[in-house]
Amino acid sequence: MQFQCPQCKRDLEAPDGIFAKEGICRFCGAEIVSPSAKGVRAALKQSTPPDSFGAPSSTGRTGDTIVPEPANSLAKTSLLLGILGVLSCGLTGIAGLVCGIIAMRQTRGRKDHSTAIAGTVISAFTVLVIGPPLLAPVFLAGPNRPTTHTTAEVCLSNCSQLGRAMIMYMDDNDGRYPPAAKWNARLKRYAASPFIYSCPSMPRGAWPYKMNSAMGSAEWSRMMYPMSTVILFDARSGGKPFGGANDVVARHGSTGHETATFAFADGHASVQEPSQLAESAWKPRLQSHRPLKTPK
Repeated sequence: MQFQCPQCKRDLEAPDGIFAKEGICRFCGAEIVSPSAKGVRAALKQSTPPDSFGAPSSTGRTGDTIVPEPANSLAKTSLLLGILGVLSCGLTGIAGLVCGIIAMRQTRGRKDHSTAIAGTVISAFTVLVIGPPLLAPVFLAGPNRPTTHTTAEVCLSNCSQLGRAMIMYMDDNDGRYPPAAKWNARLKRYAASPFIYSCPSMPRGAWPYKMNSAMGSAEWSRMMYPMSTVILFDARSGGKPFGGANDVVARHGSTGHETATFAFADGHASVQEPSQLAESAWKPRLQSHRPLKTPK
């Protein structure tokens, strides 16, 4: 027997056997009485517990009820992540695509199935169409082709560390620099990393730095101007591991303002134009008195 709930106006059906009982609406929880029980409500109220009246059965069997299923949250999440994928270059679209596929399976035959489909389609669109063109320049920007600014910073750090390694070598060798022909091999035990012998703009295995030939086996304590005396510099790879001003290679900076990296006898390094160095920077000035202490 079918009738309406007086509170929510939803269609209800009283199964066989409880036409004369009072009950509770399954949708709104209102206390109701079936049409057949209006005359005997007081008598039944003390004898039997209330029953729940449900919606009319879709299968045609009296007593079957259909409980409305809750909205699927994954479907809404997929749609939201897909929309955000347009702003995030497809990054959130990946998660939205996964949520959408799961939601499509869970909502098959339900009203929110269309929401799951929309979320899946939008997420897939952001991942496959919007994301690749925008993210490709980021991932394909050559990590093996650094900018001039980055190369200069790396070489500056390398020369600075090699300059400190020179000082540590002198501490163990009576305050004298290593022989110019063997400086790179002598400093290996003092170098913090083997990578400080390489420049990003040159092939692997190439030696980008050379030692000032006038500084080979020089005694640091007799030097008059260590802050302006070159010890290492940017040079062409190959040939002898030492040289002078004519061997400097300016591989940093822009056209017309090419610069090179130099390490000086006091341990500091700088990037500057080779023409800014005086001729005396390549020839150490020694003295026979007032010995200096090796810098720490």
